[in-house]
Amino acid sequence: MFSYHLDVQEDKVIFKSHFYLYKLDRNNDLLKASCLRGAYNFSDAYWVIPKKKINNKKIELVVTNVFPEYNNGVIKSDRKMRGLGDCWIYEELTWNGRKFVPFAKNTTGSCNAFLGGTWRLPILVTRVVTK
Repeated sequence: MFSYHLDVQEDKVIFKSHFYLYKLDRNNDLLKASCLRGAYNFSDAYWVIPKKKINNKKIELVVTNVFPEYNNGVIKSDRKMRGLGDCWIYEELTWNGRKFVPFAKNTTGSCNAFLGGTWRLPILVTRVVTK
């Protein structure tokens, strides 16, 4: 689900922010807010919000790159490196029960005029262990 809306009115385009609240786990919710709109990329910010007030507990801000999407404890983002769309960076953050941690990062490599990029080359590879 994308969290932005463009309202075209005569000669101007208005970017409207949206807020979404997701259930993250039994102790925390995840607040998503649209915050940036560029020529061909947009970005959202996420905050981990504790359901119960805990003294001195900081609200965790999770900033994503662009084309962010949240689903079942994973924030994915794709960033187009230039308007042509021939090179991309893909990132994933996963919820470990305490915070979002980097899970995967890939790139299509250099910009060589192949729309969508060529291959997904790993930059970060992790293994998830469940108990």
